[in-house]
Amino acid sequence: MNSLKGQLLIASPELADPNFAKTVSLIIQHDADGALALVLNQATTQSLKEGWEPLDLGPCEAQGLIYRGGPCGGPLMVLHAQEEASQVEVIQDVHFSAEKEKVAWLVGHPQGPAKYVVGYAGWAPGQLEAEFESDSWLTHPATAETVFASADPGKDFWEAMSSICRWAPMGVRSLRPSLVPPDPSLN
Repeated sequence: MNSLKGQLLIASPELADPNFAKTVSLIIQHDADGALALVLNQATTQSLKEGWEPLDLGPCEAQGLIYRGGPCGGPLMVLHAQEEASQVEVIQDVHFSAEKEKVAWLVGHPQGPAKYVVGYAGWAPGQLEAEFESDSWLTHPATAETVFASADPGKDFWEAMSSICRWAPMGVRSLRPSLVPPDPSLN
């Protein structure tokens, strides 16, 4: 099994699940136990300061909106560029933290780009792979620039990433090379 950690997961134009329609997610973990990703382009209307105050975990010096990371509940998590507060290095210059102490430190010491996220997307073993078989997703290598550029709620990040990946017409996408005979004229 090849891990997809550090890849962008781009929803198919036909993906009807309202949790993932027109989403771009960053795969944080992908192994034999399943996959965990954070949706990058679903900003909420709640500012980080508004969401932080009730937690009473120290001052909030960071700014920005809180993003909805997926349909599964979870604590406030951060994608950031500060290696010293990292739990997981997802890709070069993109770190993930969910531990309360690390998140509090990041909120109190904002340096460099950061995206604050509540909730996540999770898949059981083999579930994400099955969704690839039904053409629900494309992947594209993530970069720090693409992860943090998606923080601009005024941009259509899904459109931009979809155009880079060049979705094939539905009939072409659904062809499975393993099912095409060596001489298609015999089909």
